[in-house]
Formats: sequence, C-alpha cells, structure tokens
Amino acid sequence: MIFGMARPLRTQYENALYHVTCRGNERKAIFKDDHDKNVFLELLRDGLKTYTIIKETNKSFDEIKGERGILRQIAMDLLCRVGGLSGTEIGEMMGVDYSTVSQRRKRLREKLKNDNHIAQIIKRVEVDLSTINI
Repeated sequence: MIFGMARPLRTQYENALYHVTCRGNERKAIFKDDHDKNVFLELLRDGLKTYTIIKETNKSFDEIKGERGILRQIAMDLLCRVGGLSGTEIGEMMGVDYSTVSQRRKRLREKLKNDNHIAQIIKRVEVDLSTINI
C-alpha cells in the first residue's frame, strides 16, 4: 500500500552538517542541556555574523542589523531556518520585536517568488554555512 508521496530529496553539500537544528529521533532532544544548546547557538551566530552574509555583501553584521532592507530580511530568515532561533531571539539580536521578524520573513518569501537574484544570494550563503566546521 502507498500512503502518500515520499518527501523530496534534500539538497546536499560536501562536508555539510545536517539535522543539527532538528529534533532528534522519536522527538528526543538533540542537546544535553541548555548550556549545550547555547554554546551551539553562539557558534552559529558567530558564523553568521563573521562569515556568511558579511562575505556576500562586504558589510558588517552591525551594518546589516541597522539597515531596513533585504539584507536584514535575509539575515533574519537564515537565523530562523538555519540557526533554529525563535522570532523573539532574532528580534533581540536585531533590535526589533518578534512580529517584525515574522513580517520581514514573510516579505522576503514574497520577494523570492519574483527575484532570482535574491534566491541566488541566499543559496550561496546556505552553501557557505554548510561548509563551516564547528
């Protein structure tokens, strides 16, 4: 019996880390404790701040954080999707509230429907993120 369609294959990159921010098997925790989670998140934040978007844009994280354009939307989206941060945590980093994070991510998804250039930027950042050794 077939009970549904298989999920599509994930894009894979050499030396990438997968399922790092997902829940464990049988919905078990993937971190030993809050300290373990916080260490991982700090490493991830440092990677975002010092390497990925900065490399792509030649702007500092503080410049990206301070602007109101597409780069900040991309940063918020990556922190959520790749970093596993909540809207509240991202808002604290960016100096906005969680609803602003949600609205900006929604606007980014709308822009991605019509702007292949933005999609390519995000793809390059995701590839760079997947090669960071933690």
